[in-house]
Amino acid sequence: MYNVQVHVTYKDSVLDPQGQAVQGAVARLGFEGVDHMRIGKFFEMQVAGSDQAPSLKKWKPSVINY
Repeated sequence: MYNVQVHVTYKDSVLDPQGQAVQGAVARLGFEGVDHMRIGKFFEMQVAGSDQAPSLKKWKPSVINY
């Protein structure tokens, strides 16, 4: 068994209004220097098996950043 971590975010070319709202809130809370904020989701899974290679081949290389 092994762990898989997946981070899902918008492409840079897609506007992220939620990210912009959070960036504004962070600035209003007094945190300075935050130039860019993106909102996404994080998934952590446990996958059965001892070899990761077959599972990784199922995913497109553009989806996985490792």
